[in-house]
Amino acid sequence: MSHGTSMPVTPPEHNGNNTNSESFGEWAVGQVPFLVTQLISLLLALSTFIYYVTHGEEKLAELANFNIVESILFCFNLAFCIFCVIKLQAIYPDNSKGEFNAKRLFNHTFQANLSETEHNKRRKQSAYLLKRFKFYFLCFWIVMVALYAVFAVETFSAHREEPPKGRMVKEEKTIESTYLLSDEKKNIFEITQTKKHSLLKFGDSVDLSHPDMEIPRVSEQSEYHTWLQALQAKWDGMLTYWLNTISIMFILWCFSIMAVRAQHPSSLRKLPTIIRLSPFLTFLLVALYPSCLGFVSHNGVFYEESLNNYTVLFDALSGVINAVVFALFIARLDSKFVSLPSNLIGLLYLYSAIQPLFMVFDSPGFVNETIKVCVLLLVFVLKIYFFFIITYAIQEGKIFAYLYCFGTLNERVEAFTQNHYSIRVMRHEFHLICSVFLKKSELFKVNGKWHELPECVEFIKILRIAASNPNNFHLQEIADATYIVIKNQDGIKYCTSSKPVSSKQNFAGVRDDAYIKIPYCNVDLSEAH
Repeated sequence: MSHGTSMPVTPPEHNGNNTNSESFGEWAVGQVPFLVTQLISLLLALSTFIYYVTHGEEKLAELANFNIVESILFCFNLAFCIFCVIKLQAIYPDNSKGEFNAKRLFNHTFQANLSETEHNKRRKQSAYLLKRFKFYFLCFWIVMVALYAVFAVETFSAHREEPPKGRMVKEEKTIESTYLLSDEKKNIFEITQTKKHSLLKFGDSVDLSHPDMEIPRVSEQSEYHTWLQALQAKWDGMLTYWLNTISIMFILWCFSIMAVRAQHPSSLRKLPTIIRLSPFLTFLLVALYPSCLGFVSHNGVFYEESLNNYTVLFDALSGVINAVVFALFIARLDSKFVSLPSNLIGLLYLYSAIQPLFMVFDSPGFVNETIKVCVLLLVFVLKIYFFFIITYAIQEGKIFAYLYCFGTLNERVEAFTQNHYSIRVMRHEFHLICSVFLKKSELFKVNGKWHELPECVEFIKILRIAASNPNNFHLQEIADATYIVIKNQDGIKYCTSSKPVSSKQNFAGVRDDAYIKIPYCNVDLSEAH
């Protein structure tokens, strides 16, 4: 009889969880009203904020240039990140949706029929891990809100800055990144080319009194004479690098939930090494920015161009690490237990691949500004896609099913690849006996003797089945000592431990490892002849 026919179709305690899983399209359509209302309210609040910050129409008119696109995209990214935080807080309390489907998937995949006790244990473990997953994912979006808030403040602050007074101002029509400097005698010291001017050579003189003569206006390269001044000048680049690095840590923790903690969900209170070390590594990455700043000074002077290159270098480092961590996390979603379509997963990798382009956010120049706008637009679209894919997997119970089943899958894989158990069949005088060995030590003595090898092999098959159920492991007092015995529900004893156990913890350790490995261990017949 198949496991599917032996199970009730609708258990009374899971009436709400047996509905068929919605497709991503159907689920996304149901989220449209919530998304629209939240975005409208956020955009209204944001537009009011922009109005008062920019002091009305006069300031808004000043923003009508190429950089206004960046400002708008930063605001849309910020608004969406706020929406993500609100949405995740709304779904945060529900951590058990999909438990019936998870149990059905487990029974079908592993050809097992979990008892209610084992199901409740797995359900609590999976709910706890899912809660931690959603908490880390929520923290990621909170950091993203702070990151895009810094970007938005930086952008509007740059728009409100007045052009510096004096003989050096920025030339908006400059095509090439070269500079034109002049002294009081009107001599040209560097070369430039604009839309209206040809290439000027060193030492050329310019007659400023000529009515048709326009001097290209350029920006002066700032100088900072102390480490603190240079750090203050690049506070925005340092802060965005910090926030981006911290956001990586939370995605890494989400990955650790699915890749590490789900392997052994029974050890819930034991944090894996990757979580314990990641705050320290994040602190090192964050501390690198101010610590290494002194290397870009020239004779104790920090130049603007060197500081810009320094910021771009760290943005590139952060972007590459971000791409690797995102790729690791997305790879975990490509699991049959999550059962997301492959085309949805494929697009998520694009979000990972675009992370290194974070370096253009602090790179000057017209080309970099153009790339920045394109990156912001693409990131905004992919960010929406990334969030809704993960939220869909959470609300449809797909992440829960993964956490529910992955531990057993990992145990089965280890039972084949890292199995040090073996059942050795040995000839003793005129009989065949067998024992269960762990490496070279005898762990269990099998009760029984056989004259023919086929009889012994049939018994081993029965022993494997009995050993696969942890409820068949019992403690028994024998000659004033406590031993582990494997027997079925009818009391038929199959084998007894070779050595007594000293405590219940020792018994639990042997049982939890043996019932996983013995059913898949090797059978050694070399000594049976």
